[in-house]
Amino acid sequence: MKRIILITLMMAGLLTACKTSRQLSSQPVEKPQATMRQMPQGRLLHVEYDFQGMAFEQIRAIILDRTDGKPVIHFEYISDKRQYDVADSLFDQARAIIEEEQMYNYEPSYQWDTQEQVLDGYRWSFEAVFEGGQRIGSSGRNLSPDGKGLSRISTLLEQTARSLVRSEEGRE
Repeated sequence: MKRIILITLMMAGLLTACKTSRQLSSQPVEKPQATMRQMPQGRLLHVEYDFQGMAFEQIRAIILDRTDGKPVIHFEYISDKRQYDVADSLFDQARAIIEEEQMYNYEPSYQWDTQEQVLDGYRWSFEAVFEGGQRIGSSGRNLSPDGKGLSRISTLLEQTARSLVRSEEGRE
């Protein structure tokens, strides 16, 4: 009889612990507020974006830059390095994305917090330089900031690069 009572008490304790644990884990966790930074002023002079995952990226290491005052885009296409002149409006589009998505508030680094070594993950990096030397940048492994900033910058730069390669190869 004592054994049945002991087992019953142990089961009740486990159920109570599970219920309490479930209740605690379903409550939202307050994140500390990040320090709000300000959008850099002046013209955008340089933007870099790179993504490396498990798939082979045909276009990578994209850099939008002003070389000798001319807007150009550099990138690696398969194993070749390419450079093309581009419209200055590409800088305006990139700057608008940075401002709309508040990419200037990104943390310097995003890392997945684990003791295990992740071998099949991804990494990314982003940097922008403005007149006056103001610089913003961030990078990460297996973790990205909230929002669509990286996706939008990536899409803008990759679509531009693909269009230029197709045009050069006569496949438009």
